[in-house]
Amino acid sequence: MEDSAIAKAIELGDEATVLEMLNAVEAAEPPDAPGRLVGTDGKTLFHAAAQHMPGNAEVLKALVAKGVDPAARDHQGESGMDVLLASCSEGGAERVAEVVLRPMLEQGDLDQLDRLAMTGWMLDQCSPSDEQLEEKMASVPEAAKMKLAELIDLQGKQAALSQCIREGSRPIQAEQLQELGALASSHTGDGLTLLHHAVLYENAEAVDILLATVADSVNVLDFMKRSALHYAALCPPGSEIYQTLKNAGADDSLLDVLGNTPLDYAAEPEKISLDDIRARSERLMEVKDKALPTMEAANLIEKGEGQTAEETEEKQADTFETPQQEQELQKLQPTVVEAKGPEKIKPVEMYVSQRNIRREPPVPPPSTVDGRYIAQHLGEALTKALAEIAEVRPWDPIEYLARWLHKYRRDEAFSRKSKEEAEEEEEEEEEEEEDKEENEREEEEEKEEVEEEKEEEEEVDEMMMTTKIRQEELLKTIRDEEARLMREQELKFKRMEELRRYQEEEAEKKRIEEEERKKREQEELLRSAKESALAQKPALPTVSEEGEEGAHEDEDDDGEEDDDPTVKDRDKVGQTELHKLAAQPGMDFTALMQLGYSIADRDLNGKTARDIAHNTGQKETVEAIGIPYIV
Repeated sequence: MEDSAIAKAIELGDEATVLEMLNAVEAAEPPDAPGRLVGTDGKTLFHAAAQHMPGNAEVLKALVAKGVDPAARDHQGESGMDVLLASCSEGGAERVAEVVLRPMLEQGDLDQLDRLAMTGWMLDQCSPSDEQLEEKMASVPEAAKMKLAELIDLQGKQAALSQCIREGSRPIQAEQLQELGALASSHTGDGLTLLHHAVLYENAEAVDILLATVADSVNVLDFMKRSALHYAALCPPGSEIYQTLKNAGADDSLLDVLGNTPLDYAAEPEKISLDDIRARSERLMEVKDKALPTMEAANLIEKGEGQTAEETEEKQADTFETPQQEQELQKLQPTVVEAKGPEKIKPVEMYVSQRNIRREPPVPPPSTVDGRYIAQHLGEALTKALAEIAEVRPWDPIEYLARWLHKYRRDEAFSRKSKEEAEEEEEEEEEEEEDKEENEREEEEEKEEVEEEKEEEEEVDEMMMTTKIRQEELLKTIRDEEARLMREQELKFKRMEELRRYQEEEAEKKRIEEEERKKREQEELLRSAKESALAQKPALPTVSEEGEEGAHEDEDDDGEEDDDPTVKDRDKVGQTELHKLAAQPGMDFTALMQLGYSIADRDLNGKTARDIAHNTGQKETVEAIGIPYIV
């Protein structure tokens, strides 16, 4: 808890931060909710606020509203309300009533009132007196008033039983425990239960009666999370209390805040001392035990208007059950006087446990320099401190005085600081006025500068917009030009493709025409050869004298003779149609030979048609001519 932000803010007294953090807490209570923050010493946020901010009721109320238990005790047995009472030099009881008790009563929250009583907090410490009852409890429902009175009465009886158990002065009765109801197993003023007291003071008889009457208190834990069995483990050897509690169902596996079980303390009893536990219990119970008869006596005396002193004494004597209470009553007897007329009888105020009543005894003025010095610097503080000590009658007056003076000094420093802060605030207000005027001037100047900057920005924006438009137009022009060039390239490519396709078509057309021409020529050649063959006789002419003479006459001028008498079927080199066709592929030589051409005919070079086909690479023609032809 000590490292949490809200704990640090409380320690610094930062009200605004604390309230802001508390207001931010959701109703669902997360794991780090204020009510769940507990320090290593058992102190809660209410302890811290009661110590550092006791005068701030708003913060204290906000802590209670957010689930912080004001009655939770630290490891010393002190609750947050105990710390608040000790921290307030004046009006501590009123502050506790304002923060804790009065909201419960005004809301009529009787269950919460029961829970507060069961924590051991003595409700009569902050309940209003009869003089204040009508004023302070005007808005409290009648049922809440009756419940408060009932709980105060039961707590008084519980405290009386606790004292009987601790002192062993008289045995307790089961009827008395039954009358207490739930308070019989709840905590008393020191944070322990009646069963804890019976074990601590080794009152075996009280242990038996408590276990027989309120058996559910056997495992109730104190503020150190110890059950009665933890303390029974520390009893001297030979004590039967430990076994009695075990037989009644006490759990020996429960861990206290130090992580020890009853078995651990039985094995190592030197870990804690029963004497220390008893001393702390006595310290916490002493003021509450003394306050009980004093307050009841005061109330009885205030209610005894019109009665004699003897009647009042008789009623007071019937009120108390122990000799100690009767002794306390005897202290009050000299202060009671008979009523005279309508005047109301009052006890001596310094013995009445009403923190709201103050009376300063007359003090003679100092006559020496030292006396005046002490009176000036210490008189008021010491007078108030001693008056409160006489009224409260604490267990340790020296410690109480030291704490009171420390608190007084802190309050005085706080008042001085507040005054200085007020002066500083005035100066700050003046400075703020000046700063405000200066700020207004600066704001005007800044406004003008902003307007100028705005105009400049608008001009720049306009220029940028114009530039942007021009850039977009230029970009559009570039893109249009690129698109035009792209279209031209596509058109050019298309034309080239068409030209190439046209050239290919023309070439193909020429090739086809050439093939057709060659085919026609071949067909014409075949036709001519066929016609020539049909026009001539197939047999060779016979040699006659006339023929020989004609042959001699037909010799050329160079003396050479023609190879074949059928000169008309040969060309100048002596080749027939068969020779010419032998150089062309796919020719039908069978038809030519049927027309009278001979494969044995030779040209002037002495080559046959087969030789010409062989020289031109016409293998099919060579093979066709090589087959003998039979007529």
